Amino acid sequence: MDSLKHISTYSTFNDSLTHLSLFDTSDSTLDSELNPALDIKAASAEIKFPRQFPLTWLILLCCLLFVNEATANERPTTSLLNVEHSAVLVIVDNTVQDLEGLLQNVRGEVHLLILDEGQEPFAQINQAIANEPSYIGVVMVASAASDAIYLGGRWIDKQYLVNHRVSVSQFGAHFSASSQFMILTNDSIANPKGDQLLHLITRLTQLDISAYGDTEHHYLSSRHTVRFF
Repeated sequence: MDSLKHISTYSTFNDSLTHLSLFDTSDSTLDSELNPALDIKAASAEIKFPRQFPLTWLILLCCLLFVNEATANERPTTSLLNVEHSAVLVIVDNTVQDLEGLLQNVRGEVHLLILDEGQEPFAQINQAIANEPSYIGVVMVASAASDAIYLGGRWIDKQYLVNHRVSVSQFGAHFSASSQFMILTNDSIANPKGDQLLHLITRLTQLDISAYGDTEHHYLSSRHTVRFF
């Protein structure tokens, strides 16, 4: 009887999800106690009629599979820029192209900062956001060499970051730990020296950085790819 009770409990649980009744609990217990053979015949009869899977569940499953496939195929920048109902800071200089397209891909409230090449980049940024609320994310468009990024008329390499560590740290302090920091740059940053540069920026700003090269975006033209001497 213990095994039969276990089967009955499992089936009743699934009945509550599918709204299909496999057992009539009002009479089955009494009948099985009076006539065990009847209970066995009833179980056999029920096996002959498989339970139908609800159509609504099938539709829901198909929708979930479709969303999964769409998410897997979308470009990384699209998902990271999709921050709705939050303020996102977009930092560019005169090397950016298709600025309108970039801003359209940022969902939510966008604060645009176009850097002046006559001033130090992080000093400009800190001054501009000093009285602004904390941003959920920042998108920075900057050309790159093998171990530096070019932003607002300045080469930002490891030595530059060390010399300006106070302003760089102040920049990072304006964001929360969950804020996203995306750098749209060139493929040339993808090397061990470039990784060291990004790691140093992460240490100084305390922000997780996602860097994307030419194959992931089109907001830097090849003619804007600046290089060292």
